Amino acid sequence: MEQVAEGAKPADGDGKPAKPTEGELAITYPEGVEVDQKRQDAFLELAKEAGFTAEHSEGLSKLAAMQLEHETAHAQAVHDEWAKQGDDWLEDLKKDSEFGGDKMGATTQAATKAMVKFGPPGLAEELASMGLGNHPGLVKLMARVGRAMGEDSTAFGQPPGDALTDEQKTLREQYPTMFNEDGTPKK
Repeated sequence: MEQVAEGAKPADGDGKPAKPTEGELAITYPEGVEVDQKRQDAFLELAKEAGFTAEHSEGLSKLAAMQLEHETAHAQAVHDEWAKQGDDWLEDLKKDSEFGGDKMGATTQAATKAMVKFGPPGLAEELASMGLGNHPGLVKLMARVGRAMGEDSTAFGQPPGDALTDEQKTLREQYPTMFNEDGTPKK
């Protein structure tokens, strides 16, 4: 007579473990885990076809939940580190002898001028969304380009009809302390 391990199903006539009957496999997830029902159903179907017991599927599910928890924590750590990097870049810029301190307003004005004149629509938003809006090298480059442009017709005050470009809106939102209440850059 064939011996069956505790919790295992006896083999079918083909030597494979007997497939669990409908409803035997269920997965319990740790609190706070969002379940993708489609993936869970696919997993349970494969588990049934492979002859998994409830203990097998539960064990694999716990392993998957631990992996997801690890990946989520890692993603949050990377996000937090990147946000801190952006804050550090801004502090470095503020301390820069050529671009920061009392020159920060002029730096912002010159960088804005270059961004509006030469940047494609949406560039400022894209840079800000990627956390690059305060990158010292990028800000310094744009400020130098803006300074090299000299005085031209690019308006930085309130455009006629309150028609701010997306770049101007983003820059004003990103650097609110560098603009006067009327929207003009501080000098």
